[in-house]
Amino acid sequence: MSPFSATAGSATESSVRMPAEKYSIVRTYRNPSVHEVILDALFESEISENVFLDLPKKLEASLGKAKPIELQNFGLLAAPGFGPEIQIARILSGWQFEEGDTPKWLVRLQKNRITLNMARSMEWPRGEYVGWDSIFQRFHGISKLLDSSFSEQKVRRAGLRYINRFSIPAGNDVSDWSTISIGGPPRLKRAIGFHFRGTWTEIAGHPKLSATINLAQEDARSRAAGDDRVPFLLDIDVFNLLPADAPDFSRFADWYLLAHQAENRVFEDCITDKLRELFDKE
Repeated sequence: MSPFSATAGSATESSVRMPAEKYSIVRTYRNPSVHEVILDALFESEISENVFLDLPKKLEASLGKAKPIELQNFGLLAAPGFGPEIQIARILSGWQFEEGDTPKWLVRLQKNRITLNMARSMEWPRGEYVGWDSIFQRFHGISKLLDSSFSEQKVRRAGLRYINRFSIPAGNDVSDWSTISIGGPPRLKRAIGFHFRGTWTEIAGHPKLSATINLAQEDARSRAAGDDRVPFLLDIDVFNLLPADAPDFSRFADWYLLAHQAENRVFEDCITDKLRELFDKE
């Protein structure tokens, strides 16, 4: 078990307790639609090459061996009297740590970025969902281990992204299940494609947080939704729009706890009671 794991009622040395008076309890479901969660921090500038090369040592004891992320640069070399020669240069752009498959955890480190990704074990949201507490505690533990490397870097953008998948019975209008809908001309019947994307600069109650929402109908042939159901993707990204509103590295814990509270409220605003009942079924 990772040292960053957390269960209800317990905490590790690197964990953060969440005061009830500051971070209200969010709604949970028996069968949540969460498929993937991404926590991401982008910095204004890059750390030095020496600090970058030293990053794996800080996490390998907790996350296992790091895998290098390489980019390939292609160039064409030509000289008089000689044919052209293609040159390929490999550039180290980051480090990646992988762990487990139920769920799958990925940690990516670049000179100006830290990303934690949690994906559930199956393409459709089934299998174990570890919950926000475990996701947050893991990110918090990683950020503490990287404090000496990134603490002097100014954060440009912090983001918390939830990718949800759900399905509704074929022939149903999506507006019965989601508050997001696009009306078409009255002559057009039985839409087979749907895609909405919007960005808002402020979330009520969270003036320094913005949100982008994607709601799209997915291809039923490639998703395990069932032959009589239509699959949808609901992608919610909560972030600071202005660099001046980005959190300091030392304030990551507070920022991500508030961002999660805001994301949950946005999610609840996007769905109707029919979807809530679906997510609460045994």
